[in-house]
Amino acid sequence: MDRLRGDLQTLAVPAWDDPAMEVRDALNRLPEEDAELIRLTYWDGLRSHEVAEVLGINPSTVRSRLSRAKEQLRAALEDPKNDSEEHAVARTTSV
Repeated sequence: MDRLRGDLQTLAVPAWDDPAMEVRDALNRLPEEDAELIRLTYWDGLRSHEVAEVLGINPSTVRSRLSRAKEQLRAALEDPKNDSEEHAVARTTSV
C-alpha cells in the first residue's frame, strides 16, 4: 500500500524509465471510475468520505470500489503488456 501511494505521488514529474510511469500506464488501463477512485485517494489524498462527496456516492461504496480498483491495478502492474483492446472492453463493461 505504501509503495502504491509513493508511486502515485511521484507521477507528477516522472522520468521515462521511472517505475511511476508503469503505474501511470497501468492506471490508464483501468476502468475510468476505478482510476478516478485511485487518483482521488492517492494523488489528491482524499479520505473515503471526501471521495464519496466528490463522486456523490456512499463512503462504504468508495471503500469497496477502491479495494476492487487496487486489485485491478496490481493485476495490471503484473501484466504490463496487456492488450489495449481488453482495456477498452473493461472500460465499457464496468458500471
